[in-house]
Amino acid sequence: YLADGTMHAFRWTESDGLEDLGANGGWLSQAYGINDNSDVVGVYIDAENQPHGFVAPRGGVMRDLRTPQRQIVRVNSITNDGRMTGQLFSFTPSFQVHAFRTLADGTLEDLGDTVYASVGWGINSSGEVTGYEAHTAMGNVQSAFRFSDALGKVDLGTVGGARSSGIAINDSGVVVGWSEGATADNWSRAFRARPGSSIEDLGTLGGLNAGADAINNAGAV
Repeated sequence: YLADGTMHAFRWTESDGLEDLGANGGWLSQAYGINDNSDVVGVYIDAENQPHGFVAPRGGVMRDLRTPQRQIVRVNSITNDGRMTGQLFSFTPSFQVHAFRTLADGTLEDLGDTVYASVGWGINSSGEVTGYEAHTAMGNVQSAFRFSDALGKVDLGTVGGARSSGIAINDSGVVVGWSEGATADNWSRAFRARPGSSIEDLGTLGGLNAGADAINNAGAV
C-alpha cells in the first residue's frame, strides 16, 4: 500500500530493493506472477474501473497487454521465455471470461471453448496450462484442467465435490490445487493430478480443509 491507501504492484530484488511498479495511470494494481528474469505480471484497474493485464519487465516499465484485438484482463503466470496465462474477454462462442495462453512468439490462444467462464492459473516451461473451467453459468459446478499441445484440454475432475481448480503445474505436467470434497463440510481439499492418473486427495493436517498452491519439479507440494 502507498501512503494514501492505494495499492500498487511491486518487485523486490536484492540489488534494487522494493520497486513500485505503478498502476499505468490507473488507481490499483496487483502482481500475480514473476519469472526467473524478474519479469512481473498481474492486473491494473484503470480510471474507468476496467481491468488490464500487464507485464513489467525487469529494467522496463509496466506494459498494458489489453488491446481491442487482445482483450487480456489479467495475467497470473509467466515463464522464463515470456509465455503467459490468465484471463481474457472472449467473444467466442459468446462474451465470457476465458483462460488463455501466449506462445513464445506472442501468439494468443483462447483456451475456453464454451459459453462458461474459465481461468488459467499456472503455466510450465513447456507451455502446459492449468486452471479451471465452469460448467454452469453460475459457476457452481467447475473443474480443474490441464492443457497441453499433445492432448488439448483435459478435465481433471474433483475429489468428490462440485468444484475444483488447478493452481500450479510443474515441468512434468503434475497439477496441484484445491477441490471440494464429497461432504458439505469439506469445502476445500488439496489435490495432486499426475498425467495419466486420477486426481488424488492429499489429505489435511487434522482439520477438514486444505489447498495446494505450488509444486516444484521434484514433485514436492
